[in-house]
Amino acid sequence: METANHKLKLYGKDCIIRSLMTLILPRQSPFHYQVSRAHVDNDVFLQEAVARYKAFLYLIKINRERSIKLFCVPTYDIDLICHTHQLHAISYCNDLTKMIGKILEHDDTDSDRSKGKKLDTGFSGTTAQWEETFGRW
Repeated sequence: METANHKLKLYGKDCIIRSLMTLILPRQSPFHYQVSRAHVDNDVFLQEAVARYKAFLYLIKINRERSIKLFCVPTYDIDLICHTHQLHAISYCNDLTKMIGKILEHDDTDSDRSKGKKLDTGFSGTTAQWEETFGRW
């Protein structure tokens, strides 16, 4: 039989989860829209996204080596693979430490993509560097 204290603890956890979801869902809705489209569920698309994710990590690595302070912003397909990689925390930490020498900070609280803002300028800089390094994005 559940005690009142146990029910209160469950209720408290439920309230915390609901509060977090209220904060997270509006930030994640553009990402969810992009990665829930039909073409994303395609092996070729996903293989290309993994290759682009590795190339994106390479850009971060060379920026670190050259002390370039560019806020790298991924495309949605790269971000999907990054989030998937993060689901396997030990592999993610080991892989990134081996590939780029550190674990990336992932702050998704900034969602303002308007002209001149951090995400806009970071994405423009990332696009320019990508095209210079690999060709068209």
